[in-house]
Amino acid sequence: MKIDLKKLDELSGWDEIKFPPPDFLTHLHYTKCVNMLARNLILTENLSIKNKIKKESKYLRKKMNLIKLTLKSIKGEYRTIIENPDFAELCVSWISVKSYYLIFNSLLILDYLITTQELSFNLSHEKAIERFKQYLTKQ
Repeated sequence: MKIDLKKLDELSGWDEIKFPPPDFLTHLHYTKCVNMLARNLILTENLSIKNKIKKESKYLRKKMNLIKLTLKSIKGEYRTIIENPDFAELCVSWISVKSYYLIFNSLLILDYLITTQELSFNLSHEKAIERFKQYLTKQ
């Protein structure tokens, strides 16, 4: 189901309140990105990776730790919400952003493991997603 935000804004009748509120636009963008990546997702692996990592990148452990801490934060917020439902509204506003960065940093590590190039850790968000899509479609 696709929601037309303009129509929803018009139907609200609240001219002084815009939907979505400006402070949630960033979160909406992250949520849309994660939704786009996950829509109809079917994964198959056909790559024959022959590259070997000669010397582990100094960025690998940092990214792995960042992923671990992000996941720990999301799980901690989940536990807090279960125990204190009134706190949910404050927590959930950042879940989409944290989840996106969890995926993004995982993509950087995946790219590094496939290419063995330390430059993988400097990929832009757009380039990391583009390369991930290429890996999935590469025959």
